[in-house]
Amino acid sequence: MHSQKGFSTLIGILMVILFSLIGGGAIWVYYQYKVIPDLELKNNNAAINLPKNKVNNQTNNAAINETANWKTYRSEKYGFELKYPGSWKVNTEEPNVEIATIELNQYLHGVGMPPKGNAWIIFLPSLPQNFVKSETESQPGPGSDIIIQDKDTISSNGHTIWIIKGYWKGDSQATKFKEIFKQILSTFKFTQ
Repeated sequence: MHSQKGFSTLIGILMVILFSLIGGGAIWVYYQYKVIPDLELKNNNAAINLPKNKVNNQTNNAAINETANWKTYRSEKYGFELKYPGSWKVNTEEPNVEIATIELNQYLHGVGMPPKGNAWIIFLPSLPQNFVKSETESQPGPGSDIIIQDKDTISSNGHTIWIIKGYWKGDSQATKFKEIFKQILSTFKFTQ
C-alpha cells in the first residue's frame, strides 16, 4: 500500500510537470508568433512615420523642395499617392505599382526586372509570400549578377503598403538610387 501511495504521488508530480511544460510551450508559441511580431511591426511602423522634430523637419523640407518638380502618381484604388522623378516610369501591373528608371517593356526577359544600371521601387497593396523586412542579396536567374532588394512597409490607420526597393549590386549609381528611394518615400501619403 505504501509503494502504491508513492507511485500515485510520483504520477501526480509528473502530471504537474507535463501540464506546466505544455502551458509554458503554449505561452512561448503565442509570444513567438503573435506578441513579438506585433511589437516588431509597431516598432517598425513607428520608425517609418515622419518624425516631428526640428532636425527631421528640416531634412524633410529639403527633400520636398528637391521633389517639387517631380511627377505625382496617385492610386485611387489603393488609396495612396507619391512623387517620383520625371525621368522615371510608372509601371502598373495589377495589383503592384512599380516605379523604375525604364519602361516595363525594357525589362530583362525571363527575369522581370530592369537591366544593370537601373533601379526600381515596387509598392504592393497586399502581403507578398515570404515577405521579411530586410535588405537582401539575390540572384534572379542562373548565372546572373546579384541584385540588392530592400524590403519595408508603410502603415497608417489600418492601411499597409509593402515596398521593395531594388538595384544591381556594385552599381555605380547605388548611392544615388538609395537617395532617390528616400525622397520618393518622403512624399508617400495615404489618401484614404
